[in-house]
Amino acid sequence: MAYEFLTSVVLGSNGDTIDSGTFTAKKFLYAQIQANGTGGNINCNLTFDSVGSSKYTICEYIDGGSFSRNNSLSNTDNLTGTTAGGIMANVYITNTDGTYNKTFISDGIENTTGASNSPNIKHVFGMFEQTSQITSIQANNGSTGDYLTGASISIFGADN
Repeated sequence: MAYEFLTSVVLGSNGDTIDSGTFTAKKFLYAQIQANGTGGNINCNLTFDSVGSSKYTICEYIDGGSFSRNNSLSNTDNLTGTTAGGIMANVYITNTDGTYNKTFISDGIENTTGASNSPNIKHVFGMFEQTSQITSIQANNGSTGDYLTGASISIFGADN
């Protein structure tokens, strides 16, 4: 599958949301999010098309530990650990139009400060209850700090 670049947004000032803006709908999406924090801890959850009312269900593994499920969430839940350092997440999304809900798989990591601290790895598998195609993605900070200027989201898409 050949993904094409759709959009990229870089924060010009500290904040809690990186919004992709509207992009052309594709059957398959790939989103890459990276951020460093300031003023406290950061983590990352996503909303699709700014929809946040009990439309998300996830299954997750953290550092290869126990498996957990969460239903009727207002976002994808945290795709990364919570840290005062940096975060990164790679998210693959099915985005077909019609009667099917959207599914996604995410690999996220939080980079704790200092070489003596190991990063935490988080694998999230989920569903978004919506049948129309996603045309925007919001990367939201769910913790006490802010995303530092320069945090970014890049979106790629494919139809085959």
